[in-house]
Amino acid sequence: MVPILIGVTGHRDPVPADADKLREAVRAELMRIRGMCVRTGVGVRIVLISGLAEGSDRLAAEVALELGIELLAVLPMPQADYEKDFADSDSLDEFRELLSRAESVIELPWLHDDLQTEGTTVDVDPRVLQYERLGLFISSNCHILLALWDGKRLTKRGGTSDVVSMRAGIPGTANPKIFYSRSALPIGYGIQIVTPRLSQPEVTNPYARKPIHPEGWESPERAEQISEKVVQNTMELNADMADQREAHPEEIERSREWLFNDRSGIPDDPGLQACVDHYSVMDSLANRFKRLRVNTIATLFVLIIAAFIWFELHVKVFPHLPGMHLVVPVIGYVVLIAAVIYLYARAKRGRYDQKHEDYRVLAEALRVQIAWQIAGVSESVIDHCIPKQIGELSWIRIALFGFVHPFINKSRVAAASELEFIRTQWVEGQMEFYHRKNRINSHSVKRATKIGGTLLAASGGIALVLCVPFFSPLSSVHGWQMWVGKGMAMLAAALLAVAAARHGFAEMLAWAEQTHQYARMENVFGLANLTLVELRNLHRWDDMREVLVTLGQEALAEHGAWLIMHRARPLEVPRL
Repeated sequence: MVPILIGVTGHRDPVPADADKLREAVRAELMRIRGMCVRTGVGVRIVLISGLAEGSDRLAAEVALELGIELLAVLPMPQADYEKDFADSDSLDEFRELLSRAESVIELPWLHDDLQTEGTTVDVDPRVLQYERLGLFISSNCHILLALWDGKRLTKRGGTSDVVSMRAGIPGTANPKIFYSRSALPIGYGIQIVTPRLSQPEVTNPYARKPIHPEGWESPERAEQISEKVVQNTMELNADMADQREAHPEEIERSREWLFNDRSGIPDDPGLQACVDHYSVMDSLANRFKRLRVNTIATLFVLIIAAFIWFELHVKVFPHLPGMHLVVPVIGYVVLIAAVIYLYARAKRGRYDQKHEDYRVLAEALRVQIAWQIAGVSESVIDHCIPKQIGELSWIRIALFGFVHPFINKSRVAAASELEFIRTQWVEGQMEFYHRKNRINSHSVKRATKIGGTLLAASGGIALVLCVPFFSPLSSVHGWQMWVGKGMAMLAAALLAVAAARHGFAEMLAWAEQTHQYARMENVFGLANLTLVELRNLHRWDDMREVLVTLGQEALAEHGAWLIMHRARPLEVPRL
């Protein structure tokens, strides 16, 4: 189950005498979020992400644990270094006790060492860099940010005010290592609990709840609607995953078999096997909603053509049939239109198009993560999967964090045979997949163009024939000439409608654009495969990993572009 993630940031020095008031405010907000999730009717798993710094971080963690909410501890640096920041032994004991209750712990590596290795000079305390990075990590990877903050805008890097600014998309002076990540931050919604502090005890409306929303957004209400939509999408994903496991286990197993031709090379690692399981469910869900989407679009076009032809019959034929009551054609037309409206409404309510797209991006990101893990790459796909998307689409990246956070900053030692396994199973497999899809789509585009041209020519030919007086439906008001003329006129109109529908179907599914994408990715994977073979022969294993990292990033970027392309083609009632 993908969790609902609540990030927390806050002052280290809340007023001790008001601890109960702050606890109650935090408890009320966590209960409100839980209630919002429960309204979806799906089981909910909520996780609080906290750095466990002294003061507000720990208070929020304690309240969450009391409510049965899981704790994910993210430390700004290795634990031994982090513990040097605590005031006394009591604080250290409190930290270690909370850490022991966390479901998972992530330690962020030192940035300063990386910057020195790269030859970058940074005139900032290395610990400040780490706290800034922690703030970015938490604000980027949560559905809702909970800020226990007095509301005063300060310039302290990595402080509570700075983290709130990150969430709201307000620029700041970020360190060079994370500048791009901060500028591409998936900004979003947050909640401030107005929190007095010892150094600033005078605030307005202490412990009140106030929304935090990105500058430039329409309103706090609009930001909250988007936040609720992000949560709703995650809850629907959990419901779809549960339904898929129960109702379609054979589809999940088929996706598992399609991941790699030879599954024997997948290491017997519980975390990696869990990632494979997540991929299998997401891939099968993406395929399922693709079928629903394509079948719905095809059926809508058929019904629209049928309604068009029925209308032509109603105008040109039915009035001339003896005994035909005009109510019958009208009822038939209304039934066809009602069927169109019903199918369209069902597809939009079920979000067939969006779920196909979103779940496909998630599945492909998990595929990359699996390949990286087997190859011993420490990269995480959450740093590269649609990083610039804000608003509702940010839910994909946050859901992905829920899947893969156990792999963050963790890598396994991969043997040369495992690198070769990834080359043959992932790189060659994807190259062959894109080659096959490119060929199929190219053929479909050419066939659609040919059929459309043929239908258009046939319709034009019939129209020319109708210009001949003998065949014109106006040449006689009765007799077989009239019926031949009307029949040919209707056939010309029907052929034109079918040609338009065929073109509209291809446009809605973006066949031509996808063909170009398939061709490009076939070349990308093909070039990477040639490079990997050469590096393998030279026993340059680290260079092979670098190629796999670059290839994975390219694949993630391509799927992000694919998602945006399809978002620009939402499911609509076909127009002829």
